[in-house]
Amino acid sequence: MTKDVLFASSGISRIMALPWAGAFRTRAAGQVSQLLAANVAGAALSAISAPLIARLYSPKDVGEFALFTAFAGMLTPVFTLRYETAVILPKSDEEAAGVFVFLERLAIGLLLALSLAVYLAPENIFRRAGYESLYPWRVAAVCGGFFTAMILGLNACLNRAQRYGAMSGAKLLQNGGYLLLVVTLGWCGLHHGQMLGSLAAGTLTVLWLKASLPKRPANTAWSESWQLAKKHADAPAFLFPTTMVDTFTKQLPIFLITSWFSTEMAGNFSVAWRMVFLPAGLFGAAVSQVFFQRFARAWPDRREARRILFKTWATLALPALVPCVIVMLSGPALFAWVLGEKWRAAGVLASVIAPMTFFVFMSSPTSSALVAVGGQKYTPIFGLTTLIYRPACLWAGWHFHSLSLGLVLLTMAEVVQILAYNGLVLAKTAGASRE
Repeated sequence: MTKDVLFASSGISRIMALPWAGAFRTRAAGQVSQLLAANVAGAALSAISAPLIARLYSPKDVGEFALFTAFAGMLTPVFTLRYETAVILPKSDEEAAGVFVFLERLAIGLLLALSLAVYLAPENIFRRAGYESLYPWRVAAVCGGFFTAMILGLNACLNRAQRYGAMSGAKLLQNGGYLLLVVTLGWCGLHHGQMLGSLAAGTLTVLWLKASLPKRPANTAWSESWQLAKKHADAPAFLFPTTMVDTFTKQLPIFLITSWFSTEMAGNFSVAWRMVFLPAGLFGAAVSQVFFQRFARAWPDRREARRILFKTWATLALPALVPCVIVMLSGPALFAWVLGEKWRAAGVLASVIAPMTFFVFMSSPTSSALVAVGGQKYTPIFGLTTLIYRPACLWAGWHFHSLSLGLVLLTMAEVVQILAYNGLVLAKTAGASRE
């Protein structure tokens, strides 16, 4: 959870604590629960449809789509420079609307510039890096990143207007529309159905969100937009670099595995990663919301904060351990049975990274604790170390011609980082006195 989200969450908590906000609290809680339910429903729908999609597309098809989404994901923060966070902060709706107008103009301008740049890029650059499958879809990937960026900006507007129902509908439309299109196109034998489905679902979601805005933002003058951009320059100055490092480190394995091994291995890795971390995605969002609220309310009572922390870990221990052990012991057979024999190699990779899932499942819902105790200054250090050890581990696997070895090293490094992160939280909460 990023610092801007935590800041907004703490601000909302203070507003909700006001005596006159009782009825509003009840309604808002129901709307937020609706949004959370939409997120969980989307994840559950993805899990249910995964075996069908896996049988319609080959590991190579999935690897090409993983490279497509990684490239689009890398560009998403570039389109907004994190100005979507500034939409929620202004006190006046007029200023917030002006910020969004600037964000929209910025995104459209960058869409044109980046589309032209990748269109003119020589095919040889992509081929040398091992990304020849991305070349025909390079402009489409830029559009995919643009749609995701616009969804973030429009969701910020709806979040400010407390239109959580519209946000929930958009989430269901995006997930449901994508899955319906992917299954239909795959059934028709289109190997690139995942790309087409992603682009179509992104377009429909943007149109839905724009139609759901309370009112169309006024056509702010360019000079006024630029003044608002300078006023909220903290977003590109501080949040954007951190987000880019985080995004880069998340997408880097797909780029490196495609380049150093093969597109097919990238597809196997993508499916393995997505399936083993699915339980964390289903439960993590719900648990993190409750944990942060209780932990922030307890702090700076260190004893109570540690009690909440350990209680949360104890609650998550068994749900984290069971899938981890199952995948470790029977990953190849399980993947071959559920997804099809062609995904047995993905099961091998899943069994290698399974130990990491235990620690991620335990730690991810409580990761906001470090920010709550004032440890924000340490987060860039963790981001920098991730940027170093992830490519180093995969390079070792490439050097010894074994992706499994690279993933073993990566798992060990991730576990060490998670332990260090939570060790810092425990150090910050050591003692029993109230500050």
